[in-house]
Amino acid sequence: MNNKNIIVFEKVNSNVLIYIFFKFYLKKKNKKIYYIYSTSKLSKLIIKIYRYFGFEFIKLKFRMIDIRNENGEIYSLIIQNKELFDFEKSYFKFLNLIVSENKENNLNHYVAKSIFADFVINKNTPFRLIYLINVLNQIFDTKKAKKECIFYIVNRPCLNLYVEYAKNKEIKILSYSKYRSQIVYKLIIIKIYIKIIIKSFIRKFNIFEKLNTSNNHNYKLFCERQYQPNLILNGEKSDLLWLLNSNFLVKDTLYDCKNPKEVSKLNKFGINTSVNLFSLDFQYHKIIDYNYIYSLFLKTDIEKSNIFYHLCNYEYLYNKWLNYFKTHNIKIFLNWYKYDSSHIPITDAINSIGGISTFFQPNFEGVPFYGCKLFTDIFFCNSKLSVFIDKKTPSHVNHHVITGCPNFMITSEMIAKSKEIRRKILNNGAKQIVCVLDENSAPDERWHTGDQLQKDNYIYIIDELLKNKAIGVIFKPKFSYGLRRKLKNAYKLLEEAISTGRCYVYDQIEDKSQKFAKTTPILAALSSDLVVHSHLIAGTAAIETALHGIPTILIDRESAKNSVIYETLNKINIYNNWPDTIKAINENLFRDKKNELFGNWKDCIEYFDPFRDNRGSERIGNCLKDLIDGYKKNLDKDRIIEIALKNYVKKWGKDKII
Repeated sequence: MNNKNIIVFEKVNSNVLIYIFFKFYLKKKNKKIYYIYSTSKLSKLIIKIYRYFGFEFIKLKFRMIDIRNENGEIYSLIIQNKELFDFEKSYFKFLNLIVSENKENNLNHYVAKSIFADFVINKNTPFRLIYLINVLNQIFDTKKAKKECIFYIVNRPCLNLYVEYAKNKEIKILSYSKYRSQIVYKLIIIKIYIKIIIKSFIRKFNIFEKLNTSNNHNYKLFCERQYQPNLILNGEKSDLLWLLNSNFLVKDTLYDCKNPKEVSKLNKFGINTSVNLFSLDFQYHKIIDYNYIYSLFLKTDIEKSNIFYHLCNYEYLYNKWLNYFKTHNIKIFLNWYKYDSSHIPITDAINSIGGISTFFQPNFEGVPFYGCKLFTDIFFCNSKLSVFIDKKTPSHVNHHVITGCPNFMITSEMIAKSKEIRRKILNNGAKQIVCVLDENSAPDERWHTGDQLQKDNYIYIIDELLKNKAIGVIFKPKFSYGLRRKLKNAYKLLEEAISTGRCYVYDQIEDKSQKFAKTTPILAALSSDLVVHSHLIAGTAAIETALHGIPTILIDRESAKNSVIYETLNKINIYNNWPDTIKAINENLFRDKKNELFGNWKDCIEYFDPFRDNRGSERIGNCLKDLIDGYKKNLDKDRIIEIALKNYVKKWGKDKII
């Protein structure tokens, strides 16, 4: 190591700073230290003191939106689309030597997805470290630079994989805090067992039993919640669209509530309920060979400690759900959230009692993302395109059933509400109305595309609204709560736009308890002449509005060129920035001669939904009814699925089952 080296520390705390002093000061080595983040006020104080010893500490500044490959695509997309798959493939070579999987469970897949599917926003995840390696590669141009870049990171599992990956980018990785990392994993494992003891105690004394009202003995379907048990088709989101739009019986449905108020409402409707996944019995079924696994726990090898942690977590979740399913006589599990590993032990648990795991697709994925890897018996997909992407992921799905998008049926109430909003905007001078759909964001632009990208979704179009009195704007935030924080000083600009009477914001009342926005994009779009979806990579809402014949365009500032949307949609409907988008809006909405292809999806919409009849939820619910009816006839699982799929083919066509 010489003074020409670039030295970067992932994390700077008091322990690391002591290490740096002895490593670099006493040995008279490079005193210019870059770091990603510091963890305490004490470390910041020590950094100031170290300056008197000639040290120069520089916190690296970067934005996710700026970290791109040579084609302009942001690297966070590449990691999800390609590199996490490559890492998992390499990791399996090691994992298969440690854990033996059998037909009854997906242990290895659970461990791998638990490790690699975590988000970049979380520290010590593979996503975060792979991303940081590429950050250093771009900032210091390590391929071309004559200096060696040495990256000191906290010790973690899969270290050899990162070392090899970084080497290809001319970055050398060294680790520290080895024993501390092992202790952390062991403490987490102990925490899991404390959870088991507490839950066993709760069930033994029937604590909270009175809150649970699932007391009939029918075979049931459990609907995983998104905390939106809306029972009215009014344009607001609901976990129960498949039930409200189909022939499935409410008495055969179980919904887990987060508070007693929901229990009363759902019970009056006829839906069975539980609270916080309560089960009467907590029998613990051992899945793992504990003599062997206990030996892993005693190992100082962080790799094996990490595997042991995930195996314990799998067994805990498996037992938690198995007892829940048995308590409430559940035979079908319906879910949508596939983006982490938690659904894998649930699928294994329902399969162990001869039940069926089912998933539906609320979100469009334009490329195979690692986190989308799914393990289930039946996956209700929107289209053959969705099946194609799912197979490339690759998921472990026994049957793909094409249902079309599980959207709302447009009701007279929704139409009346949208007409009233449109009337008010037009009465204040607008000639054309644009609906803008934003996305989620996080304030720290290092780990997310950031708030600024979302602020732009408001600033540019509001500036145009204030200049052009013929335009009206409807904003549909993905998360209305936090909009004021996200927009900051631009919120005053939004208030000015609203005061013109030509701007409307859905879900204006901020509700901390509401995790997701209540209003569907369709309701907002019904009042509009054009929809602008501001993020092509998350194009679900754009597809939903286009399916209803509402002209829709997309903005792609992340350069998601690998998305199938680029292969299917006319390029006149895709823009790289807001200025170009506004120019296109003015050229096509306010002139006599407009391009007929602008906002028009008619030539490609069947790729996203072959039915285009807004009955996706109905098809899902009716197929589920065939499944639950099979259990009522005491048929076995395979026969039940066979009959249900035959019925589906008879009604909707052989090409709808893959």
